[in-house]
Amino acid sequence: ESEMASVSSIVKLGSLIAGLVNDFESFPKEFEEHFTADSLEVIHNAMAVLMANYGYTEEEAKNILKEEILSLERKMLDEYDAWKSSPSFKSDDMRRYMALCILGAGGACHVQANSPRYHGIQLSTTAEDRAKLVGRNETNYKLHGYPSPALYKHNAETPSRRTEIVGEGEGDILAPFERAPAEQICMAPYEYTRSMPGKKTIGNFIESIRSWLDLPDHSASVIERVASMLFHSSLMIDDIEDESMLRRGKPAAHLVFGKSQTVNSATYLYARATRELNQLQKPECSKAFLDELETLALGQALDLYWKFQEKCPTTREYFTMIDNKTGGFFRMALRLMEIESNVEPCPDLMYLVTLLGRYYQIRDDYMNLTSDEYTGTKGYCEDLSEGKFSFPLVHALQHSPVADQIRGLLFHRENGGDLSLEMKEYIVSVMRDAGSLSHARDTAMLLFDALMETLERVEAKLGPNKRLKALLLWLKM
Repeated sequence: ESEMASVSSIVKLGSLIAGLVNDFESFPKEFEEHFTADSLEVIHNAMAVLMANYGYTEEEAKNILKEEILSLERKMLDEYDAWKSSPSFKSDDMRRYMALCILGAGGACHVQANSPRYHGIQLSTTAEDRAKLVGRNETNYKLHGYPSPALYKHNAETPSRRTEIVGEGEGDILAPFERAPAEQICMAPYEYTRSMPGKKTIGNFIESIRSWLDLPDHSASVIERVASMLFHSSLMIDDIEDESMLRRGKPAAHLVFGKSQTVNSATYLYARATRELNQLQKPECSKAFLDELETLALGQALDLYWKFQEKCPTTREYFTMIDNKTGGFFRMALRLMEIESNVEPCPDLMYLVTLLGRYYQIRDDYMNLTSDEYTGTKGYCEDLSEGKFSFPLVHALQHSPVADQIRGLLFHRENGGDLSLEMKEYIVSVMRDAGSLSHARDTAMLLFDALMETLERVEAKLGPNKRLKALLLWLKM
């Protein structure tokens, strides 16, 4: 059961992809059946929903559905790759099952795209008939993340005789306000970063916590989108501030799109996330969102301050930074879910989230210096290249008899260049001799044990949560 819980989100994505592809391929045939039966008001098809409720033309709806299907396919493959490369145990049966799930999703898409049931048949209805669906329900819903349909694009002002007789150039000058069609440009660095393979920990965390809360599907989707936008926005900014070259084995967004465009994209995401938040039911969500947004910035401020001032924090100060920065994403998601579910906050659950943030960061710090997988995706000992204070480095600077040598290598580089491979290997050897690596690993394991004990206390109050337990075991070092 725990194995199945660890892959349930991947399996659900496969079913969703197959369902949307079916809607895409079967739409003309389904429309004809309902048109003939005079039952267009009950046609259950994503294409029909986009046309009737949102006002999109058939071609616009096709493009939107294609984009959504491709996005879901990328997400499914990313989650499958992350699951396959994770250190958690996977039985042979489970590996075969997951391979069949991936093949099954692709096979379902292929079959529907070539099925004689949908293609090559004579229809009595035409594209003109299907166009009658556009705006039929007069709901004027807006689809976030996509431009308005052509039906609703019109100028708010009626052109006067003055604008009719002026030249083309002057007409442009006197034209009414038009929103810049630059959304795709703004979102490009985000979409690029989001498409990279990763653990999807925040999304999996939200799905895991839901089993304890009576959270509507719509609210869960909004919270996951908000958390994803803020998380990836912070990654983009972090990579610029840390001068990182790689993000999950690919060039960081600012190297592909430029620093300025990436900063603008990250800023735009805050506005988009705030707009998304307005879809939640409880007004108290705004306060929780802003509280944690401020907290995230405070945690990042400490990290950047220590690096710029070359000031080594104490262990307690380092954990304060983690609680504000890394733990902030988990805490924001939990607070929003509790508010939307209208339940009393559970102190033990909030403490579990605090421990999770600490474990996640210490684990990341340790793996950055010791893991071949991290070397492949982020570069060898990237934290040392960035000159950031990780947990093992803080310990080494406090306990190594040659701590001054580490400081010299990290903070007094010639021409501000990168550390050579030999320099990094030397610093890692000093950390190992000082017991800093073993201390980081022991601390991570101590936090993991505390996590599991806290989970038991929460389960005693709220009931078993196999999915969350599977997520934590998946993250175990």
